Amino acid sequence: MAGSVARGLAHLHSDYAPCGTPKVPVAHRDLKSSNIVVKSRSECALCDFGLALRLDLSLSVDDFANSGQVGTARYMAPEVLESRVNLEDLEAFKQMDVYSMSLVLWEMASRCDVIGEVKSYEPPFGSKVCEQPCVESMRDLVLRDRGRPEIPANWVTHQGMNILCATITECWDHDPEARLTAHCVVERFNSLDQEAGRPEVPSTDCEPPAPPSPPTPSVPSPGPPSQTPAPSTEADALSRPATEV
Repeated sequence: MAGSVARGLAHLHSDYAPCGTPKVPVAHRDLKSSNIVVKSRSECALCDFGLALRLDLSLSVDDFANSGQVGTARYMAPEVLESRVNLEDLEAFKQMDVYSMSLVLWEMASRCDVIGEVKSYEPPFGSKVCEQPCVESMRDLVLRDRGRPEIPANWVTHQGMNILCATITECWDHDPEARLTAHCVVERFNSLDQEAGRPEVPSTDCEPPAPPSPPTPSVPSPGPPSQTPAPSTEADALSRPATEV
């Protein structure tokens, strides 16, 4: 299911649709567990695109001027809480989504029974903040104290969970440019599936379709050599050019 979340976000961030046709990348900007619909035990779907932003290269910095501090405070990336989003770099909006995804992955890990007893659900940062924290309280916790949700030792020592924990840690890095991309997270989960013997799910980051090959000119097949019909009369023969006689 974690891989399904990553594939959904990679699809949004991609320049290409699964069929290979170009598309405009999209930043979700409010990714959280309550904006994810579970379809089956291994598949889910992202929803609530009310704050989503089309990352169109034709737009200017002025068009993105009011696109910085939006979303749910608990899931906001450090640079969003600090109002220091680089609006000149469209990748910055994708990096914000990846941070939010890391908190969702942490929530999934906390509900996984392979690590032992599953405790009562707690959102990211648990009781360190109130149920509906404001931006100021999250700024103190995430920026000033560099706080992140706790990763217990038994998560890290589990053979499969340790890779998930490493992925989560790399996705919530304080430096936006140091975070993994959604596509990298998909590739990492695909590797885990291969090690577990599960079939790999194709990545949603498609390469552009190859240009069609130029048509090969048709060459007519050589036919039998033309033959000049024999003259039927002597007058016919005399009326034709010498080369034909």
